[in-house]
Amino acid sequence: MSSSSSSSSEIQTLDSTDFSAARYVDELLPNAAALADVVAVRTHIAQKRAAAQQTVERRQRAAADSGRQTEGVAEATAAIATLHGRITAMRGAAQRAERMVFDMTQDIKALDAAKRNVAVAAATAQQLQQLAAATAQLRDECEQQRLGDAAATVATIDGLRKAVAGLRRVRAVEVLARAAEAQQRTAGDVAVAAVQRAFDAQGRPVAGAAGAARDACRCSEAAGERARVVDWYCGEQLRAYGALFPADVAAVEHVARRYAWLRRILRNAADDHPQVFPADWRMPAQVARRFAVATRAALDAAVGAGAQADASTLTTAIGETRAFETQCDQRFAPAQHGEAGFSGVVSEAFAPLVAAAVRDECARLEKLVQRLGTQRDDAADDAGVLASGAELLYQMREALRRGAAVAAGDTLADLARGLAHVLDTYAHVVLTPRLGRATAGANSGAAAALNGLAAAAAVANTADYCAAAAEQLERRLAERVDAQVSFAGSRDALLSAAAAAIAALVDCAAATIAPALAALPAQRWDTVHAVGDQSEYVALAAAAVDTAVAAARRHLVAPRHFRAFSDRLAARFAERLAAAIGACRRVSEVGAEQLLLDAQALRAVLLAAPGAATPAYARIIARGFGRVEALLKALLAPAQPAALAERFLLLFPTAPRDSFRLVLRLKGLPPPEHGAYERALEGLCGGSQGQGADMKGQGGAPEEQDACTEPPATPLGALDTDPETLAPPEPGEPAVRARFNENLRRFMGGMRLA
Repeated sequence: MSSSSSSSSEIQTLDSTDFSAARYVDELLPNAAALADVVAVRTHIAQKRAAAQQTVERRQRAAADSGRQTEGVAEATAAIATLHGRITAMRGAAQRAERMVFDMTQDIKALDAAKRNVAVAAATAQQLQQLAAATAQLRDECEQQRLGDAAATVATIDGLRKAVAGLRRVRAVEVLARAAEAQQRTAGDVAVAAVQRAFDAQGRPVAGAAGAARDACRCSEAAGERARVVDWYCGEQLRAYGALFPADVAAVEHVARRYAWLRRILRNAADDHPQVFPADWRMPAQVARRFAVATRAALDAAVGAGAQADASTLTTAIGETRAFETQCDQRFAPAQHGEAGFSGVVSEAFAPLVAAAVRDECARLEKLVQRLGTQRDDAADDAGVLASGAELLYQMREALRRGAAVAAGDTLADLARGLAHVLDTYAHVVLTPRLGRATAGANSGAAAALNGLAAAAAVANTADYCAAAAEQLERRLAERVDAQVSFAGSRDALLSAAAAAIAALVDCAAATIAPALAALPAQRWDTVHAVGDQSEYVALAAAAVDTAVAAARRHLVAPRHFRAFSDRLAARFAERLAAAIGACRRVSEVGAEQLLLDAQALRAVLLAAPGAATPAYARIIARGFGRVEALLKALLAPAQPAALAERFLLLFPTAPRDSFRLVLRLKGLPPPEHGAYERALEGLCGGSQGQGADMKGQGGAPEEQDACTEPPATPLGALDTDPETLAPPEPGEPAVRARFNENLRRFMGGMRLA
């Protein structure tokens, strides 16, 4: 530890800047005892000397190496400086070369611009010289009337003027251009005058002037005066038109003469003038166009002044006008030359007159309908259609024919709406009142009833015929009219009239049958002791039915109308038969059996009346007579409360109280006894309700209708059970209803008429 610390101290001492050798020796040999270690000290010093010598040599070598590196950096720096100088010199040389190239390019561009300017100046000078020469040449040609050459010169001047148009800011150029323009206008005036001199006062070409006039036309076209020549020529050709055909109130009547006059003018022009005007000028088409415009103006003025025309005159005038427009379109083909067609140019002037004519037609038809409504002798023809309907449709067709010849678009749509209103008015003013008159005297006798039936059938046929005509008319008008035109309202009115006519037919037929059924309640049915052949009223009723059905079949044209009549008559007959039975004072059980026999006979009569009965017709009869037969079968029950109530409940599951009281009255039971029967019925109804409730509590389906519900308004209104159409009970049907139906089938199957 001491050696180490002393060694460190020595190193620090030797490295010190204020090193002192004496102090250093004193520190090594501090006392006399230390002299004994002098050899060791000497050795230590020698080692230190050797270490120091090595350190010095090492540092000298490091210094030498550092000197050599510094010299390399200096040399590199000098080389970089030299290279930078060279690059700078090269950049300067490149900039000087670039500037030199730019200056050379600018010089070349300046030379090119100067060359172009010289060329343009030379060309412009030449064009100005040519313009001046062409202007002088055109002046000479106009003075010498060499208009064919003048046409080419005018075209040349026009091209030169356009070429120097950008230099017109220069005063000299502007003066020269204005002089050229003035000379062109002069050439145009000379050419127009030459064309005018080529025709005499009557508008005919002067002999030998056709060639000069043709050259003048080319010159005027080159000078921009073509429209002026065309206007002059058309004015000359139509100069006499205004004087011959003034815009007076007779303009509509004489419109055909106007077109004939134009055709003559065009024919003369086609013969004499083609050598004068170029073909591309289309002078006949120009004349026709201006004639159409003048004619339109004349007609507008005449219509505005109050000109009138009857339907025939207006139809002829519009027909002639449309034919003229069609001929012009076919002859001149304006669409191929980018021009508007002739269609409507003149004919549209008649629009106010056409609208007035349409209103007059509709008013005339309305008056016709009112007059037809007051006629009494409106007989039907062989087709079963009223004469009034045939006449109205004929007048409507004529009105439509006349209207289609003169009207189109919205005007024709207005006519169609007017026709629809006329049909609607006819249904309400003519057809419906006739039904009232037809049924008014039906109850006065069979003959009157049959006459009313024929009249009602004629109304049905006429309404159906007019409805079909309205449908056809609507389809045809839809092809010609873009606007919505509907005859639905008039068809509905006519079909409603047809339905009312069928109802009137049934009323008249029922009136013929009424006397036969009126004999039924007049007979004493409580005194009948045995069931025999059918009663007398049955034959009378059958004859009346056959007569009415035959008359309806003979007068009705549409099979569907006859089917509707048959269905309604069958339902009406069943209602009247039930009402007649209900009007009887008393019916015994034998009397009820006789009435059942009569009902079967009447059922057969009605089934055979229309011929081949349809299933729907058979169902109507079965339903109607089923109610009657159910009432009569209820009268067959014994006059005992329980038996009668049970039989009635079998026949009438809904247990209508009015029907039950009717049965009691027809059986002749005194009113004081009715209470017992009604209590018996209520008891059965209560039992049925109890069983139904039990079934419901056990999971069965509830009964569809309570047997003790409120009775209907009429005694037989609820007799809707058809014994012949009862079906087996469906799964889940209440047990009470199933038992009723089964008992009823057994009852009906076991009944026999004595």
